[in-house]
Amino acid sequence: MPPPRPPKPGRVLVVGDSVAFSVAASVLQASPNGSALGITSLASKAIIACTLSRWATKARSVDGRVSDITTCTTWPQLWQPELAARPDTALLIVGNPGAQELLTPEGQWTRPCDSGYRDRYRSDLADGMAMLKGASGRVAVTTAGYWRPTPDRALPGVDYRAFDDQTDCLNELIRSVAADAGVPVLDMGAWICPSRDGCRLTDAGVTLRPDGIHYDGPGGPIAMRWLLSQLPD
Repeated sequence: MPPPRPPKPGRVLVVGDSVAFSVAASVLQASPNGSALGITSLASKAIIACTLSRWATKARSVDGRVSDITTCTTWPQLWQPELAARPDTALLIVGNPGAQELLTPEGQWTRPCDSGYRDRYRSDLADGMAMLKGASGRVAVTTAGYWRPTPDRALPGVDYRAFDDQTDCLNELIRSVAADAGVPVLDMGAWICPSRDGCRLTDAGVTLRPDGIHYDGPGGPIAMRWLLSQLPD
């Protein structure tokens, strides 16, 4: 007989970048352990500014600020305690729109469409999905949406649409690695942005991404509810 399917969603583990962090944090703020969404317990090992790139210790934002992201090199170790508990559902949420540059070991700043980024990141994604799949009842990975800040949150002089091709490159890579790994893709990018000219700003009057990337505040539970509705059995 096949093994019984785990509860859906049951005990949920969220990993990924700052978008993953924002979704999990907002859900936990709204209700204990995410119980309002039918979650038994919710744990987050998401790391801000970390898309699982173990090879980069420096990141550069669109305003030129350089950040130390050394913690991102240790995500396999950070995940281990939660994976040892064998969560029912593991969600790898990748929301980085590709605007952030990462510094390669050779000293080059790269984004998802660059081979120096893409080739290395493929390995990171594959290893991350394998870890989750080996220790979780079900696993899914998301795509990223385009960066669309409201005018009051936009940085002067930044053309946010200039990063759309980078978002597409990132999502193509996610889909490719997920197909090889047999991991379902939850197309969160298309849910929030059906097209480049049609990103959703609100849902029932609730602002989904106040800064155009992160699901802070009431937008987090709405995003999580959608993700859970898309999970395979």
